[in-house]
Amino acid sequence: MNNNYLELFKKISFYEKFIAILNDHNDFDNSLDVPDLNILSNIINELGYKNRTNKKDKQIIILNNKKNTGLVSLMILFDFGKVNFHAQWHSHSINDKQYNMGSSFSFACNKLLGVSRGTRSPVFSDYEEAKEILVKLFDLYEEIVEAILEFEENCTI
Repeated sequence: MNNNYLELFKKISFYEKFIAILNDHNDFDNSLDVPDLNILSNIINELGYKNRTNKKDKQIIILNNKKNTGLVSLMILFDFGKVNFHAQWHSHSINDKQYNMGSSFSFACNKLLGVSRGTRSPVFSDYEEAKEILVKLFDLYEEIVEAILEFEENCTI
């Protein structure tokens, strides 16, 4: 993740918001070991996101965001009750400079802290809690999309 995107994540208080979600959903001892991707996919559909599942890799690929820009793709990994959002910003050329970014939300937190490890992903023990987590993470995802769009328009942070 380059410094421009680190600044963008700082601007939207990404770290603080993600850690608040993690602090609310961190009961690792009681996490749901083998979540049903069909149930999770239905929850995601209810939240307004088209998706497709990859059961082999325990992931759901999000096919849209609220702005329908196609600029930011999102993959959610579900394993041992963890909800791991992984976003990918496609390559763009702005003023002859390439901007690429791809990161899990927890890795982005590590980069903001300047550490290589440490931040976990939120966990859920039932599908009601999974929905709570997904609502919060999708809100954060949409903030990221907004910030990226602003960045792309203005080429500044």
